[in-house]
Amino acid sequence: MKNYRGRFKKIKTLYDNYTQDTFHEQLDAGILDNQFEYIFKESSWLEKLKRVSENKDQIKQLMEMLLNLKERIIEFYINYFKHNRYIGGEPENFNPDIIIGLGCNNSLGLLDERIDRIGEISKIYSNAKVLLSGGGFELDGSEASIMARKLINNYSFDGDRLILEEDSMDTVGNALFSKLLLRSRKELEDIRDILVVTSPFHAVRARALFRNIFGNDFKILVTGHPYHLTQENFSGYCDVGMNEGHRKLIENLGEECDIENIRKTIAEHEIRALYRSNKFFINLGENTGDETSIFYELFLYDSIYSNRYDILRKYRHVLEKILTLEEG
Repeated sequence: MKNYRGRFKKIKTLYDNYTQDTFHEQLDAGILDNQFEYIFKESSWLEKLKRVSENKDQIKQLMEMLLNLKERIIEFYINYFKHNRYIGGEPENFNPDIIIGLGCNNSLGLLDERIDRIGEISKIYSNAKVLLSGGGFELDGSEASIMARKLINNYSFDGDRLILEEDSMDTVGNALFSKLLLRSRKELEDIRDILVVTSPFHAVRARALFRNIFGNDFKILVTGHPYHLTQENFSGYCDVGMNEGHRKLIENLGEECDIENIRKTIAEHEIRALYRSNKFFINLGENTGDETSIFYELFLYDSIYSNRYDILRKYRHVLEKILTLEEG
């Protein structure tokens, strides 16, 4: 039997005691999305209970607490990335062996922001190789090749310093195929410290996936470009010309399509996707660093990669060697 009074008490206790410290603890532990799931689950339960409860005012109060709690978490998340440029540690005494830049759609200028950050970081760590990761859906080339061209043109970048990973279509792919590419090039054994460059909202999820896929032998720091979600940046975000993915993201905003609501919508989307969307792949087995199992799970079950026999052919020899070593 459900303990209704206990559930009521838990909601109120969480509402009264959820602080910035709680947020940081959940973020570091990778359970912030679980907190969101709890909020939605209890809100749905209260909505049903309201129809049969005699104390509708109490139910309404508890529902408002959950809504307020969700808003607080979103604000914590937004403010966090306004003031934190590095996730996973501080850059002092950190000298990366490789810089990995993650691609993305550029309709909001996010790819250009990432390219500028890669250019800036690459000057600081001039001895590090630079791997650009991203296949994407662009007509004029992969995200990795677009980043490479702009780095060479805008930063007089040495093309010999660049490694292009052009198979990934999402963050799991960014981490997985970057590792497999480095392994196939026989460069992985010389790498221990990795600096990943992405957008600020994406930094936590990127680090979680890279840390799990690369494993505990690697130190992973993630840096985002400067926080830039301003009204000017999003002046055309609600126009007809925005892409379908962004349209779906804010389809419920309607006339409330302003900078604050867009910012909150993106934050909520990222929190809910933080670990849950890729949990099936990153929780395989007891050990991190199991790229073989993750690869086959992606190929067998993920619609994005399920027909990519070109990728299977490219990395089969590397995967077979890993399996042989594991069996030994």
